[in-house]
Amino acid sequence: MLADRYGSRPLVLWGTAVTALGTVLFTQLSAAPDDILLSVSLLVRGLGLGFVGVAITAGAYRDISATAIARATGMISVVQRLGASFGTAVIAVILAAQLPNTSTSPGTGHVASGYGNTF
Repeated sequence: MLADRYGSRPLVLWGTAVTALGTVLFTQLSAAPDDILLSVSLLVRGLGLGFVGVAITAGAYRDISATAIARATGMISVVQRLGASFGTAVIAVILAAQLPNTSTSPGTGHVASGYGNTF
């Protein structure tokens, strides 16, 4: 496993950089973004997030005694779900503030601009 070979810290740093690289495209969205380009961007982001998630989990379990694994598993699961929910809510609020009233604005350029400003 890579976390055992290289340690968690380099994998988290690498995964964060790859995730940021995959996110850069979302700041450059046009009114009609290319589906292939968005798919590649999401693939790159997923790769980076996968490295981060696995490395953090492996690092957390590395120093836990065998008797505490069950409690640690539950705790990590709760923290991950709360963090994901909170992060999604924050991004949704920022996006909602960036989007103008879509019922009165013709076209889709303003929607793409709102996503570009959010990310």
